Amino acid sequence: MLKVYIFIRRDLKMRRGKEIAQACHAIEKLDAPKGLPKIVVKVNSEIELMDKCATGVVITDAGCTEVSAGTVTCGAVMADFC
Repeated sequence: MLKVYIFIRRDLKMRRGKEIAQACHAIEKLDAPKGLPKIVVKVNSEIELMDKCATGVVITDAGCTEVSAGTVTCGAVMADFC
Protein backbone atom coordinates (compact mmCIF):
# COMPACT_ATOMS: atom_id res chain seq x y z
CA MET A 1 0.00 0.00 0.00
CA LEU A 2 1.26 3.44 -0.93
CA LYS A 3 2.11 5.68 2.06
CA VAL A 4 3.48 9.17 2.62
CA TYR A 5 6.71 9.17 4.62
CA ILE A 6 7.62 12.48 6.25
CA PHE A 7 11.19 12.94 7.44
CA ILE A 8 11.88 15.55 10.13
CA ARG A 9 15.38 16.70 11.03
CA ARG A 10 15.76 16.32 14.80
CA ASP A 11 19.31 17.69 14.90
CA LEU A 12 17.89 21.20 14.42
CA LYS A 13 16.10 21.05 17.80
CA MET A 14 12.99 22.73 16.39
CA ARG A 15 9.99 23.04 18.68
CA ARG A 16 7.24 20.50 18.05
CA GLY A 17 4.91 23.08 16.48
CA LYS A 18 7.63 24.10 14.02
CA GLU A 19 8.21 20.44 13.11
CA ILE A 20 4.49 19.98 12.51
CA ALA A 21 4.31 23.10 10.34
CA GLN A 22 7.28 21.90 8.27
CA ALA A 23 5.66 18.45 7.86
CA CYS A 24 2.47 20.16 6.62
CA HIS A 25 4.50 22.12 4.07
CA ALA A 26 6.10 18.87 2.86
CA ILE A 27 2.73 17.09 2.48
CA GLU A 28 1.31 20.08 0.61
CA LYS A 29 4.30 20.31 -1.74
CA LEU A 30 4.26 16.55 -2.37
CA ASP A 31 0.64 16.86 -3.58
CA ALA A 32 -0.21 13.32 -2.46
CA PRO A 33 -3.70 11.92 -3.00
CA LYS A 34 -6.02 12.38 -0.02
CA GLY A 35 -6.43 9.49 2.36
CA LEU A 36 -2.95 7.99 2.15
CA PRO A 37 -1.49 6.89 5.49
CA LYS A 38 1.23 9.21 6.78
CA ILE A 39 4.30 7.98 8.64
CA VAL A 40 6.58 10.49 10.38
CA VAL A 41 10.22 9.50 10.77
CA LYS A 42 13.02 11.36 12.50
CA VAL A 43 16.39 11.79 10.81
CA ASN A 44 19.57 13.09 12.41
CA SER A 45 21.14 15.17 9.64
CA GLU A 46 20.60 16.94 6.35
CA ILE A 47 22.58 14.21 4.59
CA GLU A 48 20.26 11.50 5.94
CA LEU A 49 17.19 13.57 4.97
CA MET A 50 18.45 14.15 1.42
CA ASP A 51 19.21 10.43 1.06
CA LYS A 52 15.68 9.44 2.13
CA CYS A 53 13.97 12.11 0.00
CA ALA A 54 15.92 11.69 -3.22
CA THR A 55 12.68 10.90 -5.08
CA GLY A 56 10.39 13.21 -3.10
CA VAL A 57 10.27 16.81 -1.95
CA VAL A 58 12.46 18.76 0.44
CA ILE A 59 11.41 21.80 2.46
CA THR A 60 13.79 24.74 2.86
CA ASP A 61 12.87 27.20 5.61
CA ALA A 62 12.36 30.93 4.99
CA GLY A 63 14.20 31.78 8.21
CA CYS A 64 11.50 33.87 9.88
CA THR A 65 11.35 31.97 13.18
CA GLU A 66 13.64 29.27 14.57
CA VAL A 67 16.23 28.37 11.93
CA SER A 68 18.30 30.30 9.41
CA ALA A 69 16.98 30.99 5.92
CA GLY A 70 17.79 28.17 3.53
CA THR A 71 17.94 25.45 6.20
CA VAL A 72 16.61 22.11 4.98
CA THR A 73 14.12 21.08 7.67
CA CYS A 74 11.90 18.33 6.34
CA GLY A 75 11.09 16.15 3.37
CA ALA A 76 8.45 13.72 2.16
CA VAL A 77 8.10 10.84 -0.29
CA MET A 78 5.33 8.52 -1.46
CA ALA A 79 6.40 4.89 -1.36
CA ASP A 80 5.24 1.33 -0.80
CA PHE A 81 7.96 0.95 1.81
CA CYS A 82 10.87 2.97 3.04
